[in-house]
Amino acid sequence: MNPVTKGGLWVLSLIVLTTTATGCVPRGAMANPGWTVLTAESGVVYTVLSTGRVVALDAAQGNELWSYPSEQAAKGGLGCSLPRTDSENAEAPLDAVYGIPVLTDELVLVASYDHHLYAFERSSGRIVWDFAADEAVIGGATVYDGVVYFGASDHRVYALDARTGESVWDEPFVTGHWVWGAPAVDENRVYVGSMDHYVYAIDRQSGVEEWRRSVGGSVPG
Repeated sequence: MNPVTKGGLWVLSLIVLTTTATGCVPRGAMANPGWTVLTAESGVVYTVLSTGRVVALDAAQGNELWSYPSEQAAKGGLGCSLPRTDSENAEAPLDAVYGIPVLTDELVLVASYDHHLYAFERSSGRIVWDFAADEAVIGGATVYDGVVYFGASDHRVYALDARTGESVWDEPFVTGHWVWGAPAVDENRVYVGSMDHYVYAIDRQSGVEEWRRSVGGSVPG
C-alpha cells in the first residue's frame, strides 16, 4: 500500500470514528432518518424529509409553500443529530420522524426522535411551541377536543393544550415501558399500548388509570 493510500484510509477511519462517537453526520444525511407519510388538508400537503426538513406543498401545483428549516439553512458543513436544547440554532433540522404529522385548524404537529413534539404554524412553518419529553417520541400524536395526546420512550403518556403546549394533566401517565404508538381517544378515555404487554385506559380529563389489560405481547402501535 503506497503512503498516499495509507494516509487516505487513516483520515477516512478518523472521520468514521468521529461520526460514530459524536453523532455528527454530513449535512443532508442522517444516521437515523426515520420514516413517515404525507398528510393533506385544505389544499396543502405536509411531509417530513429524511433530512429532518418539514415541508408544505401546494396540492394543486406542487409548489413549496414553506419548509423548516429553510432550504438555505439546511445546506453546508457538518451537522449533528443530537437532542435539541433551547440554546441550539432554531433553524436546525429535526431528528428522525416516524409518526404521521397531525393537523389542527392552525397547527402541524410533528413528533421527533430528538425528544420533542413540535407545533408548526400551518400558514408559515413558524414554530409556535415545542414540548420536550425525556426520551424519543416515536409515534404520532392524537388531537381530541383541543388536547394533544402522545406517548414517548420515557414510558409516559402526555396531554397538552394544543394552542399553548402546556400540560393538561397534573402529571404524565406512566406505563411500564416504551410507548411507541399514537393513542386512541374517545369522549371519556385515552387508550394506549405499551411495550410492557399492557393496554391502558386513562381518564381523559384527569389522566388517572381506569384499567389495564395484559395482552400477552408488546404493543408497538
